[in-house]
Amino acid sequence: MKRKFKTLRNRLVITITSGLLGAQFLSFWLLLSDYAARQDNRIASIAAFRLADQRGGPSQIAKSRSTFSTVPPKQKGKKRLVNIESELREIFATIGVSPDKVVVLSSHVDTVATPKTGSSRHQASREILAYRGRVKIYDVGIRLKRDSHWQVVHIVARPEAYNRDIVILLFQMIFVVVVLLCGLVVNIKRITDPLNALAIRNKKLPKTRDPSNQLVPRGADDIRRLTEANYALQNRILVLLSQKSLVLRAVGHRLRPKLQTLSSQIQALPKTADEDQMLETVVGVSRMLDDILLYSEVIESKPALERARLSGLLKSIVACYIESGEPVTLDIRDDVEVWISTEWVTRAIRNLISNALRYGHTARVVLYLEKSAVVVSVDDDGYGLAADDIGRMTQAFIRGESSRNRGTGGAGLGLTLVEAIIERHGGRIVVANRLDRAGKQIGLSAKIVFRVNAHQM
Repeated sequence: MKRKFKTLRNRLVITITSGLLGAQFLSFWLLLSDYAARQDNRIASIAAFRLADQRGGPSQIAKSRSTFSTVPPKQKGKKRLVNIESELREIFATIGVSPDKVVVLSSHVDTVATPKTGSSRHQASREILAYRGRVKIYDVGIRLKRDSHWQVVHIVARPEAYNRDIVILLFQMIFVVVVLLCGLVVNIKRITDPLNALAIRNKKLPKTRDPSNQLVPRGADDIRRLTEANYALQNRILVLLSQKSLVLRAVGHRLRPKLQTLSSQIQALPKTADEDQMLETVVGVSRMLDDILLYSEVIESKPALERARLSGLLKSIVACYIESGEPVTLDIRDDVEVWISTEWVTRAIRNLISNALRYGHTARVVLYLEKSAVVVSVDDDGYGLAADDIGRMTQAFIRGESSRNRGTGGAGLGLTLVEAIIERHGGRIVVANRLDRAGKQIGLSAKIVFRVNAHQM
């Protein structure tokens, strides 16, 4: 899940969506502020209209009733609205009235808790009870110059009008965000799809090495140029790899007969103490040459797959070692079939068994199923590997240090060849030290894991 949020498409969507939401919330806040200011203007106009002792008015906005009192409206528990007071002064100034005092207070009243009979603290009790729920009351009072009494008007703001406007604003904001997001996702998809397709093809190229079926460059101009440059680089790399393989095969075919001739000449020489060592050197060079040629073939060509029962293949391989007196055992826990190149897989398993015998003196081969994978494990009783060496043991011509490297021969191509063969079958190789309960190294374990067309019989 975390990996999905790291893609360019998702990051762009999240970043731009965050910006859109921030802008929309800011716009919503500004609209609310403007709406509140307009509400103040309405209340001021209505109050001026009522206080001027005029009849009628925009009933869809508010209802009111004016009274006279010797004291101003009570301020306890109410909020004084200076803005509306200033608005009222300006309105009265336009009609030639200059009030000595102007007081505008607001409070909220729960209609359920408001008494229906008796004296009410609000003269607008009848209007308040016309609504259900929480309503907002404006108490507006003025006192004219040279006048001893206050004229007070109570205005009941309709709650549904305010709520309706808020809902409309919210729906507008949500609609804008959804429309923008839909267009954003479509456009970002058009931008990132060519990059995603190019990444998928580049990931498959090391295994397939197939330059055909190239993607048609599409998208923005810079993405088109990137795609074309990538294809040019891929073709150049494939040409260099092909040339390298041709050179290796040519050198191998020329060296092989010469090594055979050299071996025959050494055997024809008079017996000396160094004859066995010279023959062993020639045989080692010949094996290394075979490994190099096979490695070149593996990475250049596709395996000729056939359906094979791994248990039978392992039995035939282990039988050859047992006949030669080698300490190799086989444990078949699950009988499975896979689609493999028997020639290549046989070579890979023989390499692992030979390494186990060379470095660990014994080899235990186990075949079993693990979830959706088929595992062939080869364990030995050697000294294991240093932690720094395990990660690079599948690199060409890399050999472990210490006791695994003294007098054991080998060119360092065994695990490299095994990894190349197994990867061409869609599998992987896992190399790890074997530990006892105390954490001491007691050997090495090399596992071949197949994940292609395997099923239990």
